Amino acid sequence: MHFNGRIPFVTGTAMFIYQKGGRIQTLIQSIKYNGSKEVARQMGQLYGEVLREASLYRKIEVILPVPIHPKKKKTRGFNQSAWFGRGLSEAMDVPLHLDVLKRDVAGESQTKHNRWERAENLLNAFSLADKTPLKDKHVLLVDDVLTTGATLESIARTAWEAQPASIRFCTIAMGLR
Repeated sequence: MHFNGRIPFVTGTAMFIYQKGGRIQTLIQSIKYNGSKEVARQMGQLYGEVLREASLYRKIEVILPVPIHPKKKKTRGFNQSAWFGRGLSEAMDVPLHLDVLKRDVAGESQTKHNRWERAENLLNAFSLADKTPLKDKHVLLVDDVLTTGATLESIARTAWEAQPASIRFCTIAMGLR
């Protein structure tokens, strides 16, 4: 289990299983590094149609994508999690909040680090720009890939500072451990 009781997520889900060298890895890399943001949005729309019918996701009131640091956004041109979240928002008819969470620390890619190194790299990496949209709301955190869970755990800890009613998560893909 990725979170093993450390974060009180109501539930979490992923569209696909991520395997190194697999088709989903190629898809994620295409989204991130080839500027395929519309693919991310369309995937969010498709998965949002599924989630809006799922009982554990009907209460969602706020969608929060994992933010990327402004330097990385400038280099890449967009935030792939935000585009996936945009599609989810459109399909689920739930507001997407892009400015509630901030990435304060520009970090290197996490792909070559183990779980403990990732968690350490993400300590104090995120902050809340505005707590108001989350207070007493059912929140859906959105990311592209769940590998060790360090990013979602760090984001969730930050989001809990705003006292939401609950937190769930959704990713495009999840790696098996």
